[in-house]
Amino acid sequence: MQYGYRFKKYDNVYVMVISVFSSEENNKTYIIGQLAAKLSKELNYKAPIYLVYKFNSRNKPEYYISFDKMPKEYKRLKYAYGRKLIKGEGLFINQFGNQFNVQNSLKLVEYSIKNCSFIKNTQKK
Repeated sequence: MQYGYRFKKYDNVYVMVISVFSSEENNKTYIIGQLAAKLSKELNYKAPIYLVYKFNSRNKPEYYISFDKMPKEYKRLKYAYGRKLIKGEGLFINQFGNQFNVQNSLKLVEYSIKNCSFIKNTQKK
């Protein structure tokens, strides 16, 4: 099965969708990206936020948060459409599932912004 990669940027928020299909769920992730950019602005957070959505058949959604320069699994996503996509270190909020909840996604963004230093200091290198 070949996954497709889609990218959108909203201010300091980068949305990466990894999916076999193009669907309304993909469009929902872009709306989440727009709302995350507004939230980031309200919280005065200027560093990059990378929202990564990977569609799969798991019933229970999974996620993980990190503060990285470039997680190994995204090395090949560094460039998109002939231009550099990843601009430097930032918050990576990765979600896996077949549906994504807007409210939960925004809670993850808010938690990540408010606890950025904790995330940096406690993650495994």
